[in-house]
Amino acid sequence: SEQALFDRGARASVECWSCHDFHTRETKIGPGLLGVVGRRAGSVEGFGYSEAMRGSGLVWSTRTLSAYLAAPQSAVPGSTMVWRGVGDPETLRAMVFWVEQVTRPDAR
Repeated sequence: SEQALFDRGARASVECWSCHDFHTRETKIGPGLLGVVGRRAGSVEGFGYSEAMRGSGLVWSTRTLSAYLAAPQSAVPGSTMVWRGVGDPETLRAMVFWVEQVTRPDAR
């Protein structure tokens, strides 16, 4: 069910919360993720992105989020996100689904 997928994604995303705010664009260690889907990578005002991220040409979508969250350094070599990525395909699918839901501007 979508609820089970959402719940699994929420559990998988707990470690992300220390670096990212999912409900605003406020900078923590990483950029805020409100409205991330459809946004050009490296474009949140006031965050010090790497040259690699700013020059990646990515627009965040289910596909690009999946690739990046599976292996950040492979998806954007030189990215400053120091996180290993998600190895399990089902956990990755759940995490991306959760991110897509909670970062929608109308999610609250």
